[in-house]
Amino acid sequence: MIKVLLVEDNIVDANLAKGMLAEAGPSEVQVTHVDRLSGALRCLAQEQYDAILLNLSLLDTHGLETFTQIQAAIPRVPIVFTSRRGDPSLALTAIRHGAQDYLSKDLWSGGMLLRSIRFAIERKRGEQGLSYLAQYDQVTDLANRALFRDRVVQALARAKRKQQGVGLMVLALDGFKTITDSLGQGKSDALLRAVAERIKGCLREVDTAGRLERDEFTVLLEGVNGERAVTIVAQRILEAIARPVELEGSSATVTASIGLTLYPLDDHPADDLLKHAAKAMHKAEEQEGNRYQVYLADQDSSSEGHSALPSSPSPEVKT
Repeated sequence: MIKVLLVEDNIVDANLAKGMLAEAGPSEVQVTHVDRLSGALRCLAQEQYDAILLNLSLLDTHGLETFTQIQAAIPRVPIVFTSRRGDPSLALTAIRHGAQDYLSKDLWSGGMLLRSIRFAIERKRGEQGLSYLAQYDQVTDLANRALFRDRVVQALARAKRKQQGVGLMVLALDGFKTITDSLGQGKSDALLRAVAERIKGCLREVDTAGRLERDEFTVLLEGVNGERAVTIVAQRILEAIARPVELEGSSATVTASIGLTLYPLDDHPADDLLKHAAKAMHKAEEQEGNRYQVYLADQDSSSEGHSALPSSPSPEVKT
């Protein structure tokens, strides 16, 4: 069953659309009709819909502003917008703004409406799939480098407005090449996925975990209050990662080195903060890993590292 929200203030057109859809797919489409943008926003907040059939000219709004408000409220739902005017430029503008299709009411038919809704749903799924591939790491499902950097930029902007702190970590697994050589690619990827889950398990919903490359991960902590709040999370992550991981008949134990920095103590752009955290992480690696290091903004160095667990000489793999 396809759930469609019909946003149309002309009752004649609304009844026509409902009748056509009922005739074209009597058991396939469930239509909810509202005649105002305000009503549409209430419905979208309360129910889940598969598609929206939207007239741009409503009683309480008009033009592309109607579309942008709907899209902002629920960006995942495909939108087919309609107009009495068969205006090609309006259709092109809507598509460029993110609509999945445009239909002129002068050309309506039941088959055309249902086909357009189905195609819009498939197009939206395709867009979301491509968007996911472009923003998330395919092994761990964490944010990739580009998305993580964007999250850091946005977090810094919010922190400046709200006068809050932001914590940033760069993390690398100690001796990961040894793990890869011992386990092979498949089990190494499984280990990376397990590490990713453990990192996420140490974070709040507002925080972000990412993967930069190979065995390097990143963590973004928003709204933190001082260095201690960040180091507590770093220590929690070290402890979580150091627990043995079962990998289909094998057991792997790996530790991590974490470098961290904190805005506004380190008041620099996003790329510089990532470099500073990475520099502190390399200092932690030089201390035999299994520890975190804090970057000092007033010196080009890091504070003395801390180890959450007794240091082990090298990663251990049991088969």
